[in-house]
Amino acid sequence: MYFFGRTDLVHKLVNRHRSSENSGLFGLRKTGKTSIIFGIRRVIEANRGVSVFIDCQNPSFHRKRWFAALRYVIEELKSQNEVSVAVGDESKYSEDYASTAFEKDLIKIYKRLKKKTILIIFDEIEQITPEISASEHWKTGSDFIFLWQTLRSIFQKHDQLFTYLIAGTNPKCIEIDRMNGVDNPIFSQLPYEYIPSFDVPQTREMVRKLGRIMGLQFDETIYGRLTDDFGGHPFLIRNVCSAINKLVSEERPVRIDKSTYERGVQRFNEQYSNYIEMILTVLKEYYNDEYEMLKFLALGDIETFNEFAKLSKEYTNHLLGYGVLDRNKNIFTFKIESVKLFLTEANKYKKVNLSQQKMLAEISERRNSMEPKLREIVRKGLRQQYGESEAKKKVLDIFGGSRISKYSSYSYKDVFDPRKAEIYFEDIRKIIEKEWSVFEHLFGRNKESFSTAMKEVNKYRADAHAKSLTKEEMDCFRVFVTRLENYISEQD
Repeated sequence: MYFFGRTDLVHKLVNRHRSSENSGLFGLRKTGKTSIIFGIRRVIEANRGVSVFIDCQNPSFHRKRWFAALRYVIEELKSQNEVSVAVGDESKYSEDYASTAFEKDLIKIYKRLKKKTILIIFDEIEQITPEISASEHWKTGSDFIFLWQTLRSIFQKHDQLFTYLIAGTNPKCIEIDRMNGVDNPIFSQLPYEYIPSFDVPQTREMVRKLGRIMGLQFDETIYGRLTDDFGGHPFLIRNVCSAINKLVSEERPVRIDKSTYERGVQRFNEQYSNYIEMILTVLKEYYNDEYEMLKFLALGDIETFNEFAKLSKEYTNHLLGYGVLDRNKNIFTFKIESVKLFLTEANKYKKVNLSQQKMLAEISERRNSMEPKLREIVRKGLRQQYGESEAKKKVLDIFGGSRISKYSSYSYKDVFDPRKAEIYFEDIRKIIEKEWSVFEHLFGRNKESFSTAMKEVNKYRADAHAKSLTKEEMDCFRVFVTRLENYISEQD
């Protein structure tokens, strides 16, 4: 009932299995990969076929060595298909003889199942992929090589025995030609699909059906906007609709027009940016160059983006395949507008070629945002270490001059209130330096590094309006202010 827009893809992959062909299926997080796999299994089961699902992220699988993993596949095949047949015990699945034992047991089960070709589905394949896996023997050892040498060898020997479907977020396992100095057995050996984005009719089908359940009646124009704004990504579209649902309180059913939609999108972008971040995790962790390219494009640095694109087609192939970007006559644009907005906001202080006005605005914004947080860190740190009375005395000693008598009657809290007392950025630096033993665990334990950052940030604030800033000076400011911001964010 809730399986939308993937029927053609399911049947395409099932037909490849029936033709004794292997396949790959990859996509960003929450694009419906698991639903597609279950859809494939339902179709095979409806036609009295046989499949076995192996979740590679299950520690019961990826913690096993390659030879034990083969036996795990056999046991799951028996269990998931309720097959009763004697198979080799653990002693048969030794490192030297596991390949032979696996072949014999697979043939036994195949015959018991009346010679129905078996589909072996390996989901979350990155969990056993070299350089990526959480288990060391897959990550740095040769287990991946031996497992796929076995499967490929048996597949070539018995063309009707089984096929396999490799699924995950990351096709790296079939893109690398050599691993640990050995040829990758499945390099370029199987065609793979990226999970396609929804088009407008598919978005309409899903949103209308789910909207009826919630009492939401969407104007026809909204389906196109949902598809464009969120790149046909079903998970994002559903959560935007959820944000819209929370906005409307009228008696249901209620009409969702352009105005309501725009308010819902704004709410989603403000409150659910973690969804975008989760989806982009695949690129950030496994394809960092491509992730950096997206940031350049989001910030309008088209020249640097194009330089990367010219280095290798693989860069843009991943971004196009995942459905993050679109291309028309070698001009790349964001297919998911919410991803562009997220990256722009997250990297707004990395923009290049700023005007003087924008450089001054950034300096003021970042310094003004950071200063009250630093005051609060100092206030709480001294109070905890000395108590309010002694802490206040130490602060006034650093103030010196007329401020000692002026603020002696103030409460400790009011001394740190800029609306009531004169407390400067430089005061904060001096207090932290003087009481470094109280604060060193918060600021990297390097007093000189912290002091330099504070002085530089304060210098640019003081000098900013006196002269024009150069690009080099702005870059310098960003280095030091980012260091301080990172210290502060760790305390949040």
